[in-house]
Amino acid sequence: MSETTRRGFTSAAGLEVVIADRIHRGWREASIEVGIEAVAGKMELKLAERWAGEDKPRLILPGQAFKATLDGEIVIEGFIEAVDPEYDETDHVLTITGRERTQDLVDCAAVLDGPHEWKNIKLDEACRRICAPYGILVEAQCDVGAVFPRFSIEPGEAAWDTIERHCRQRAVLATGNGRGTLLITRSGLGGTGAGPIQLGGPEGNIRKAKGVFDWSQRHHLVVVRGQAQGGKVDGEGLYDVTNERKPVLVERHGTGPKAAQGTLRGQGRARDAEIGRYRPKVIIAETQGGGASFQERAEWDVRVAAGRSRRPTYTVPGWRGSTGALWRPNTMVPVADAYLDVREELLVAGVKWAVTQDGSLTELQVTRKDAFARIAEPASNQGQGKKKGGGLMGGEGDFYEDDRGRFVRLKPGEQPPPGRSKP
Repeated sequence: MSETTRRGFTSAAGLEVVIADRIHRGWREASIEVGIEAVAGKMELKLAERWAGEDKPRLILPGQAFKATLDGEIVIEGFIEAVDPEYDETDHVLTITGRERTQDLVDCAAVLDGPHEWKNIKLDEACRRICAPYGILVEAQCDVGAVFPRFSIEPGEAAWDTIERHCRQRAVLATGNGRGTLLITRSGLGGTGAGPIQLGGPEGNIRKAKGVFDWSQRHHLVVVRGQAQGGKVDGEGLYDVTNERKPVLVERHGTGPKAAQGTLRGQGRARDAEIGRYRPKVIIAETQGGGASFQERAEWDVRVAAGRSRRPTYTVPGWRGSTGALWRPNTMVPVADAYLDVREELLVAGVKWAVTQDGSLTELQVTRKDAFARIAEPASNQGQGKKKGGGLMGGEGDFYEDDRGRFVRLKPGEQPPPGRSKP
């Protein structure tokens, strides 16, 4: 790893891209972007058409395989999509874009001549069948939930649309790992991140920041209902049978003793406590399912909407954090930003490694740690003195400020040293 004297700053010479078995350097600008919500990472390069001291132009064509490394670590593999030359009498520049191998899932059909429906199959096995013709592996990093009694593919549906639609029904995420493997995962499973993100002070590493705080897609109540009607029960309307032993009347179909029988149909409901006015949302589940899975889907939808409504993006020097590791998506990092009143551990949702005129930089998009959680966290710690974060981000504090003004992460259940308190 080649480092300058500036902490965290890595020389741009550490970026190498192998295209058609030839190493290319000499970037004017470069960026590689990956994220927890992106099935395919992407790369964009601007470079001189000839190497210094060479007469032959670089022969780079769409469709060629590429591999990009940062200080020797592979961060993305895929195929060149477009090559755009720009030149005049004195200057020749190529702009090259490419995406991870999993791009084919976005662009191409889920099936060609095979069956459009499988029965009694788990999510990961169905994904493997879809991905196999493309040479893409599938890795499940979490429990993928119950078997699908019927896994259907719409005629002409793209592979990614099929996968993402069924992942929503099991409240999991599908994403690329940068190297052509499809990961089925949940938030935070990437572990501890490369280091803290801090505004100001001796350990501060935030060069620039921006944020998006938008509540337009949040609702006070989210209701998920099944498509199919179930059995009948004597009553006066639609019943929630999340608890099969105690159906709850949720929609009245009539009054009096001659009212129509009630219809048993699975349903899940979740509330967003931060939305104080009437803003309901009803989701009709894509397939039949049990009440429990509908409840998980409703809770997941609320938390995803809340997470997407709060997204700061921080620019830090270099490609590595204070631990020496590369910044990676789906990892947890402590963030201390007095301007946004943020002092908590957040999820890295997206990473953009870049080479610019200012050197090598990384853009980190972060969000609340529960943004993609499957179910609500237990409320057992309420009233125990754990301070809620304020300002635009909300959430809870998970570290303390030491005598040098640095923020130190606390392990689960750990308390600050005497005389120190959680911010």
